[in-house]
Amino acid sequence: MAGSLQPVKVLSGSAQFLLCDSTLTPSTNSALDAISAIVPKAVKPAYDNANGKFVFDLTQTNNAVLCKLGFLGTDAANETGTARVRGWHEARTVDSSVPEPKTPALYLPEELLNLAVTLGASQPAANVGQFTTSMFFADTIAITNDYTRGELAELCGPSAADVVHYVAFDAQGCKYLEVETAVGTATSLLPFVLMY
Repeated sequence: MAGSLQPVKVLSGSAQFLLCDSTLTPSTNSALDAISAIVPKAVKPAYDNANGKFVFDLTQTNNAVLCKLGFLGTDAANETGTARVRGWHEARTVDSSVPEPKTPALYLPEELLNLAVTLGASQPAANVGQFTTSMFFADTIAITNDYTRGELAELCGPSAADVVHYVAFDAQGCKYLEVETAVGTATSLLPFVLMY
C-alpha cells in the first residue's frame, strides 16, 4: 500500500528493521514544528514528506520497545540537519456499550528527543528501497533534548568518524513513532529504525 511503512526482518537476533516503503522519499523540510504546535488529534499520525514527518507503526513489531534510530541523507559528508522524535499513544473509550475492538477516540503525543545530525562518508553498498549509493549515513548524532523516561536515551556507535551511528531509546507504550526531520546544510534526511 503506497505510503505505508513495512517492517523487514533483519538477520541478527530478534531485531526488526523499519523503513519507509520505496514510494516514499527523503525529506527536504527546512524547519521543525514548534513543540507547542503538536496537539492531541482524532486521527492517527501519518507520513507527511512535505513537512518532514516519517511515521513508524510500532504495532507491527511484536511488542518491541527498544528503538535504535539512524539517518541517511544527501548530498555530501559533513552536511547537517535536525530531528525531533515523538511517540503517539492511543486513547480508547472505556464505555462497555461500545463493542470490541474499540475505536481510538484520541491520539496523544509524547515528545521524546531532539537531535542534531551530521552525515559521514559511509554510503550504502547497494540500492535498497530508498537507500541509494548516493546517500550518506549519519556518523554523528547529538541529543539536544532528552524527554524520555529517566532521560535514558543513549548514543550508539564507536567514536570513529564515518561509522554509522544510532540513538537508542525506550518507546514502551507508544503505538506510533514519528520522526520529524529538518535539513540544515544537508539536501535531504531519511530516518530508519531498528526495533528490539
